[in-house]
Amino acid sequence: MQRWLSIAAGEVKYGPGSARLYTLWSRPGDMAQAVEIAGDLFRFMEGHLAAGGFLAGESATIADLACYSYVAHAAEGRISLEPYPAVRAWIQRVEGLPSFKPMPASKVP
Repeated sequence: MQRWLSIAAGEVKYGPGSARLYTLWSRPGDMAQAVEIAGDLFRFMEGHLAAGGFLAGESATIADLACYSYVAHAAEGRISLEPYPAVRAWIQRVEGLPSFKPMPASKVP
């Protein structure tokens, strides 16, 4: 679980999180680097989630919630999740949790 919390604070933040920040609010930064970090992250997640389940086991944990928002909203940073079916399935599993409240979507300019 600790590994995923570290990934949330690192790769998730500096990959899809930063791409979203640059896209939605025109913040300065290195978009190419954010896209590269996101790609590496999503390939890693895809392999990890290929068998199903959640990030730190067969049931949801704080690790899933910590990583969910910016991964689920990668498209708002113009990063497609289309090549990552296991990641998309994981997003659906998280969204299917009882009483789950998603982060509201933002309109991409």
